[in-house]
Amino acid sequence: MDFAKLDMEVRDPNNVNDHLKTSFEDVIAEVDGTHSLDCIWRASFFCFDCCKGLCYNIAAFFCGILIAMVWGIQFAGITFAHVWFITPILRVGMIHCNLCQKTFGTAVNCCCAPCCEVFSLLFSNIRIEKK
Repeated sequence: MDFAKLDMEVRDPNNVNDHLKTSFEDVIAEVDGTHSLDCIWRASFFCFDCCKGLCYNIAAFFCGILIAMVWGIQFAGITFAHVWFITPILRVGMIHCNLCQKTFGTAVNCCCAPCCEVFSLLFSNIRIEKK
């Protein structure tokens, strides 16, 4: 991993957690005709913003690295399983299915196709006429 390429500004370039974007206006809103004092509204905004940021940073500080390690181990295990077990097993299955398909196709072409051709020739001369 090249840490020089790590974007420290845009940390969700693929919008994986787009549904988590919440601001004060998304959560708390006063309808027209029901407004608190301006100083309370500003203080509420400040408290919301600071508490949200502070709590997230504290949780990330204490748990983020350990959780990132757990997810790294999880995805390493998934990758290992796919590379060394799942993909080869699927490939073996496809090889066996291809063999079965060729065997069954040959049997059908050798046994059933001639019979079907004979019946088609027999019934091809039948004419149905309306009276």
